[in-house]
This record gives sequence, C-alpha cells and structure tokens, in this order.
Amino acid sequence: MTAGSLGCGLSAGLGMAYYLKLQAMPSRVFVLLGDGELQEGPVWEAAMSAPALGLGNLIAIVDCNRFQSCGAIEDIIPQRRIREVWSGFGWNVTETDGHCMESIIRTLNASYSNDDTPTCIIARTIKGKGVSFMENNNDWHQKKPDENEYLQALKELKAERASLL
Repeated sequence: MTAGSLGCGLSAGLGMAYYLKLQAMPSRVFVLLGDGELQEGPVWEAAMSAPALGLGNLIAIVDCNRFQSCGAIEDIIPQRRIREVWSGFGWNVTETDGHCMESIIRTLNASYSNDDTPTCIIARTIKGKGVSFMENNNDWHQKKPDENEYLQALKELKAERASLL
C-alpha cells in the first residue's frame, strides 16, 4: 500500500502483521519509511505496539538520507539517536548501507530469525546518489529534471552501474 509521508504506513503494516500472526501464517510485512516520516505520531504509536504484540513478522526499513520535503532533518527536528529510540521500544535494530544490495539482502535475511521481536533496519543512504547535481541536494525532492538534466543523470547512472560490474 502507499501511505505517503503521513506516518500511517507502519500502523497499516502492524495491522497486517498482527492478522498474519493470528492466522498463523508465515508471511512477513515490510514497511518502508523515510527519516522525515519519523516525525509523525502514528509511527511511534505503532512502534510501541509492535513489540507488545510479539510481531516478529514486521520489518520496518527506515531510509535515512537526512532530508525531508522541507529541508534537512538536522535543521527541522534532529534525529541523532534513531537506533536507540527503536531499540528502546523493544525492536531488534540493525543498520545497513542502503546502496549496497548485498548488504541489504544480508540484513533482511538476518531479520528472519526473530520470532517475536519486530525488526527495524536503518538504511543509510545519500539522497540522489549517483547523479552529481542531485546528490545531497534537497531541491530535487519535489522537482523533475529537464531534458538535458535527465540525459546527464542517465549518463552518470550508467557510468556508476558500469563501475560496479
């Protein structure tokens, strides 16, 4: 489901995970959140409830790129202790390089061993990674490239991909 930036995704995911648990179904629910979204109250209501319900089938992935639509997280509501906050609510917390697929898969696989504890994966990322004029530039949060920028971005992304192969 698409929940947007209102903070409702984790609550919806919690409901889905709880239903699956009650039905004894082995499925898992994955919820992708942005670090700016963590400023919404419903996120923390769900974060407090999931461990109490024993929802080991719930995995929250927080994309930590340090930006939200209005600017840098640090300039709006700094979040210096994300790991400690999730852990304090009773979640299993791990971190990964959000740009390295091997690291992401390894971290996801490790999350499957938690029977009753929900998992929060903090994915450290760079906003606009791979495109020189977009990296760490929040102007691109709600902006689209013109044709020349689009072509330059494609060229840079192809070069980055080739360097990884």
